Amino acid sequence: LREDGSRPSAMAQALKIVPPVRSRLGDLIVEENDLDRELLNQWYGQATRINVEPPEITAKGSADMFAGLELDLSGIGGSGTAAAAMASSGPGAPADGPGGAGAAGAGMGGNIGGTTATALAAELDRVKHASKTTTGGRAGVGGKAEVAVLDAETRDRHRQELAELKAKFILPFACERLVKEGSERTELHPWPTEGPLDLELPESLKEEVCQPLRLSMDDVQRSTTKWINECLPLAYLTSKREGDTLLEVRDSLMESALFQLTGLLAHLLYWLALAINRPPGEQSLTDGALSALFTSAHELWSSLERKYRDSALGVSLVLPTMALTMKRGIERCFEVQYPNLIATVDVHQKLIERINVLFLRLFDPDGTYARFGKFDGTGKAIQLSRRLDMMASGLGRTKAKRLCSRTHRSTPLVRAVLGGGR
Repeated sequence: LREDGSRPSAMAQALKIVPPVRSRLGDLIVEENDLDRELLNQWYGQATRINVEPPEITAKGSADMFAGLELDLSGIGGSGTAAAAMASSGPGAPADGPGGAGAAGAGMGGNIGGTTATALAAELDRVKHASKTTTGGRAGVGGKAEVAVLDAETRDRHRQELAELKAKFILPFACERLVKEGSERTELHPWPTEGPLDLELPESLKEEVCQPLRLSMDDVQRSTTKWINECLPLAYLTSKREGDTLLEVRDSLMESALFQLTGLLAHLLYWLALAINRPPGEQSLTDGALSALFTSAHELWSSLERKYRDSALGVSLVLPTMALTMKRGIERCFEVQYPNLIATVDVHQKLIERINVLFLRLFDPDGTYARFGKFDGTGKAIQLSRRLDMMASGLGRTKAKRLCSRTHRSTPLVRAVLGGGR
């Protein structure tokens, strides 16, 4: 009955307490005559009692616990097997070295005493010292920390470089600009497919750009190679993490045709955009010279595109990275030759736009090589692309018309041959 006098429910009466698990059966076995051990052993098997009482430790020290214990010192530095009885000597006994302790143990036939314990302690100290020497101790740990810091610095530099590249050269982010400096509002400026590239400068900058670019091919190659090796955020331009893939892309960026085309496009952009600022009567390029520049540029780009346009990796990563590298190389040429022009923010932005437009009109009319698949699926890229489509549709160039024009138009190389590539 319960305390209040009521009876428990039938369900409660039907409940039974299950005996303990087999491993704890020994706790129930007590020395009582009415306990049927045979029946319990038949049900649960033979239970083994485990003594869990703590060992008795005398005041002499922990060495008494190991009396009679056999130690094999052959693998630590001794010669042979020694029978150690550490109770006879304290820890202050002199150490003869690992080799001497092993030999003494073999000769004494079983009693080494405290010498073995001290030898083991000395050997442990030597092993620890050797480990510190191998790894360089604190210097080794500091070296690893320094490498980690350098890696972190490299990652930060690559992220900063990626943000600048997206704002300058990568669609659709490069079309977004602040309404004015210091404002949070932005507006879109699509790259124009038609019209002149002339960039008229303020009077304070015209004197600097009177001289054409004078960088040699070696200068372009040296500067571009340094940027590829130290600043190109290749790992952030793709979701691929295979080392062979990234190495293959970097190797493709070292082709001599890419350096030649970078320098050629830099000279071509000068004459198309900045030549208008030269004083009247100054020598300028003839139409024949400009045509030769266009032809050489198309030949170099065709040689590069032919190698990679038939593979998924080439179209999605190699060629866009090549285009990005060349655009950055062109900008670098103008930075070296015309520092005051680059220091002027609005003029620098206009020059960046003309670099993009030049590449768009010559080689990439759809802006395919100005995009990276890793960024196209992001929310901001989708939003900006929709806004650009709406702006194009408002000008009468709907998506259907653009698709139709792509189907029936000629390639940039054919248009250049027919005289429509400029």
